[in-house]
Amino acid sequence: MMKALFVIALLASLTACAGNTQQSPMDSLGDDPVAKVIDRGYKLGEEVKRINNYMIDGWQYVSDDAIIIPARPSLDYLVLLRSPCHSLRSTNTIGLTSTTGSVLSNFDAIVVFDAPRSFEEKCFIDTMYTLEKDDSEE
Repeated sequence: MMKALFVIALLASLTACAGNTQQSPMDSLGDDPVAKVIDRGYKLGEEVKRINNYMIDGWQYVSDDAIIIPARPSLDYLVLLRSPCHSLRSTNTIGLTSTTGSVLSNFDAIVVFDAPRSFEEKCFIDTMYTLEKDDSEE
């Protein structure tokens, strides 16, 4: 019961502008999410095994198998999924499973709700990395 309430609370707090279904310039970079975040001005940092839930503040669509989670003004995470999560492209809201107060790679999942069809897609997390803004191009 507590897990379900927690997922609902996260769902309510995680909204984004990711609902745009038109093709973007990012689609021309192929399926490599790392190339896409580098094109957005990031450098890939170290792999992390957990993200504390209290640090999560929204999300950004990268591809069907990756999202960016902004945690603090100077800290973002790249979350890579085990397999494509096709519902990510057309949703504004996601949830995160968590049983430990943290989101864990290789254990937790992104949950995407498709309200009109009452459909829920669980997309399991593979790896997570810190992202740093690449200031070398300025």
